[in-house]
Amino acid sequence: MPGAGGVTAAQLPSMTVIATDENLGIRHHAWSIGYSLSMEALLSFEDIVFFDGSNALPAVRYDVYVGVMLPDGRFASWTGDPHAATLVTGTAPVPILAGILPTTALQFFRRYHRFTAADPLGWHVLYGLAVRAGVNPLDPREWAGRNAAAFFPILILPQPQGDSAERWRK
Repeated sequence: MPGAGGVTAAQLPSMTVIATDENLGIRHHAWSIGYSLSMEALLSFEDIVFFDGSNALPAVRYDVYVGVMLPDGRFASWTGDPHAATLVTGTAPVPILAGILPTTALQFFRRYHRFTAADPLGWHVLYGLAVRAGVNPLDPREWAGRNAAAFFPILILPQPQGDSAERWRK
C-alpha cells in the first residue's frame, strides 16, 4: 500500500449497559416503586487496526463512568472501589475508574437497587461511559471509540395499587 507507515493496532473502550430483574435476568425498561433491578455494565477494549501507523492513536488512559441520569438532570454515579462502590449524586458524573490503561481483562459492574417512595418517578437513563482521562464526560466529542458510551432508559412508575398490584405479583 503506497505511503503506508505500517499496520498498527490501538485498543478503544467499548461499553454495554442493561437493567434486568434481580431473579431471572430479564431486561426491563419499566420498574415500579417497591421492585428491584440489577444494573449491569461491561467495559472491554477492542483492537482497532490502523493500516497507516502514523494515524494510530497512542496508548492513552481512560476515565470510566457508571451510573444513572435522574429525571431532574442530576447524575447518580458509582464511585470508589468498583467491587464496593458507593453512589454519589451531583450535577456531573463522577468516575468509578480514573486514569486506567487499556487491558484485555473485562471490567464488569453489577449493582442492585430497590426503588422506594423516595426515588423520583419518571425516566431515568442508566449509563456507562469511557473518555480520555481528564476530559469532560458530558461532551460527546470526547467519548472514546465507537462504543464508548452505552445508555439504557428505564421508566420508574408509582407503586401498583389494588388489582394492578396483584397483577405485578403474578
